[in-house]
Amino acid sequence: YPFIPGNTAAGTPFNLVGNPYPSAVSCASLVAGNADINGSLYFWDDDLTGGTGYASSDYAIWNGTGSLGTGTGSAGAPNGTISTGQGFKVRAITPGATLDFNNTMRVANTTQFFRPSGENSRMWFSLEGNNLFNQILVGILTDATDQEDRLYDAVKFHGNSSISLAAKNEDRDYSILAFPPPSAEKSIPLSVFVDQSGTYTFKANVMENFEYQNVYFVDTKRADYIELNEGTEVAVELEEGAYNDRFFLNFYPDGFVGVPESTTNDVAIYSDRDVIYLNSFSSQLEDLQVQVLDMSGKVIFTDNGFSLQGVKSYSLTAIAAGVYVVNLSSKEMQINEKVHISH
Repeated sequence: YPFIPGNTAAGTPFNLVGNPYPSAVSCASLVAGNADINGSLYFWDDDLTGGTGYASSDYAIWNGTGSLGTGTGSAGAPNGTISTGQGFKVRAITPGATLDFNNTMRVANTTQFFRPSGENSRMWFSLEGNNLFNQILVGILTDATDQEDRLYDAVKFHGNSSISLAAKNEDRDYSILAFPPPSAEKSIPLSVFVDQSGTYTFKANVMENFEYQNVYFVDTKRADYIELNEGTEVAVELEEGAYNDRFFLNFYPDGFVGVPESTTNDVAIYSDRDVIYLNSFSSQLEDLQVQVLDMSGKVIFTDNGFSLQGVKSYSLTAIAAGVYVVNLSSKEMQINEKVHISH
């Protein structure tokens, strides 16, 4: 099927359906009993205004990773049951797919919130500003894969025309994205859109079970590399438009070999797309060595025995996009910085 979220033409994979029973239906049972649909269920929400706030609306989403609300994020998040007569959207994943309901899927109405195993890590992460709000859910799940998972990944419906935040995987936008626990670095690009210029804030709203995972927010334009804890906020100035290769979330397992602190403030190391810059603010530095290492510690670029005064740059067009460590050293100093390479 062509992938066209929001397209109402016949033959496209997204379909509007509803609960036909005079009782609630379990989301988990419905998904388990219908292998021809993706495991994410989309519910229209009016930003919790009781039917009067449709100008800035979006979709609330449930799947095996967790739930996303809209308006204020966690408020209004689907609780794992579909009420009587409730309409929702499903995504067909095979030609000729049918959606089957049966009595075994029926449950009593309940406010119980669906939660996965406590071994999994989940982070609700938002962008807000100019009285606008959008949120994603990222899960580190032992049962997930690095590809699209029927039960755990939810593609992005851009229901809010003023602001959008999505996690990207293989050039597709997701509201909910899950992947297995990383053995090294896992970098998730963020897709951002705002229709008004101004100050916006990225925020780690809720972080569950991150005792064994570390998360960093990366802004490649400002060369920011900020460790996230629950409640961490990062304010940025954004011009109206879309941003697809500026912001990233980087995940590391606990105990991953970190980057030592720099031993001098006389040199800055930073990157812009696929160019790495060295900038000396002091007198000329002699007999320097620079190494660029990937996050497994493998050296992928070296330059030895050079001098530095002012700015020196290296264009690394041949290496893959991602986070790297730049080590600049001499007999008198050693500097280590993380940089992000994009193309």
